[in-house]
Amino acid sequence: MNHLRRLPRPPRRFVPEELAFHRTAEALDHLRGLLRMPVGTAPELETWLRHRWEAETCLRETLLLARLDFAEQVADSGRRDWLDSLHQDMGAVRMDLDHRLDLHYLASPARGLLPPRLRETCEAPLLRRRSVWMDTNLVLLERLQQLELEYIQVLGHLQTTWSGAPATLAMLRQHLVGPDPIMRRKAWELRAGLLASARPELEDLLDEVLALREQVARNAERGDWNRYAVDSGLVADNFCGDESRPGTLAWPAEAGVIPCEELALSRLSTLHVVDEVLDWLGYHRPEVGRTLALLKARDLLDLEDRPGKLGIELCAWLPERRLPFIRMGSRDLVFDLGRFLRLLQAAHRLLGRREELTPPDCVATVCAADLRCATEVVDGLLTERAVPPADLKRVLEWRRAMRRRELAEARHREAWSAWMHANPGVPRSVRRRSWREGLAGGLPAGLDPQAVEDTLFLETSFFLPAWGAVPAAVLEEGWRGSL
Repeated sequence: MNHLRRLPRPPRRFVPEELAFHRTAEALDHLRGLLRMPVGTAPELETWLRHRWEAETCLRETLLLARLDFAEQVADSGRRDWLDSLHQDMGAVRMDLDHRLDLHYLASPARGLLPPRLRETCEAPLLRRRSVWMDTNLVLLERLQQLELEYIQVLGHLQTTWSGAPATLAMLRQHLVGPDPIMRRKAWELRAGLLASARPELEDLLDEVLALREQVARNAERGDWNRYAVDSGLVADNFCGDESRPGTLAWPAEAGVIPCEELALSRLSTLHVVDEVLDWLGYHRPEVGRTLALLKARDLLDLEDRPGKLGIELCAWLPERRLPFIRMGSRDLVFDLGRFLRLLQAAHRLLGRREELTPPDCVATVCAADLRCATEVVDGLLTERAVPPADLKRVLEWRRAMRRRELAEARHREAWSAWMHANPGVPRSVRRRSWREGLAGGLPAGLDPQAVEDTLFLETSFFLPAWGAVPAAVLEEGWRGSL
């Protein structure tokens, strides 16, 4: 991720060019200076808002790049110590400062004189923050951030050997969808062994996460973390989690493994797949094609599998540079091209908003329109270029089955997560069993039940909610009529 730091950024208007936000003392001093700025008139308040927005974009980008760096180099203890210090310095202190800055804005008599759109875009996130604000939560939320780093570190350290070469969890995942059942079984067993070795540490981490989230919700006078997460904007209002105990979800039986030889794309390198997509978009969706060309030219596509790369796919937003960044594995690119295309659609949409005052979250939220566009593109690309006509019907039906399977997975994940947060004190054995029972029909037969239960630790959207997966409600809306 270090190459992202070398990307040119636009000139700053309010923040000094030489101010580096990883020097936390200087960064916090600059932010505290905003408390001394006058906001009595509409021009003063608008200038103050733009100054605060620019400083916030610098800070958000610094923290995002630090976390991405860490996700790539979890074995570097020095980097972990540095990131711990950064989060501690920018944790409770920064949240308290944000609250004081919010109050400074709300105390301005000029709020009603701002342009309506400017006031709306600024106040919506501010009022949401204030609705759940409790100073007693500052240390708890800081600790939750530290636990996210611990989770990344535990999973990032897990490594085994495949065909004589190092293999991480993300790399083993590639072999779970291959055409050879023996290799698929071997990949399952190797991954299960890795997760079993980390089970005690991950169980302890999960216990602490649930206890902290429960206390945060209570302090904020929310019934549980489910309500807190919605009210704070951590999850969307259309989150489909059901607080009742999750039941068994039948996955589509036809969503089986398709031999990679069926897809001409699978014989191409990652770079060539991107070129194929770029060429097709140039004819049919030139505006999206220009976005992909920009990402490729600026080295903003991280699509290769490699040791140390944690298996998280996302479209990140670099708020100061006003550029998107796509991260996923190469195997996912080939076997489920739609996942890449929906991240590309999100990146394209964000570029269209790059001049807005309120910066989008550092991780883009994929919307239903992104899913619809991605489905149209992948169907068109496969129809015209990638699949022999004799196989096309079967391949398109397989992809529809995979979409149904992803929707079933999302529903199960959200139901289990909501149930866990509504019942944070249930015994470990009960929460593990509820996870396994909800996966009926979706896993290879004959596996050790404990190995199946350990897959709950792979749910990054639970442990890293800000980097979460696409919600089930969005998947359902985006694919309505095509499932």
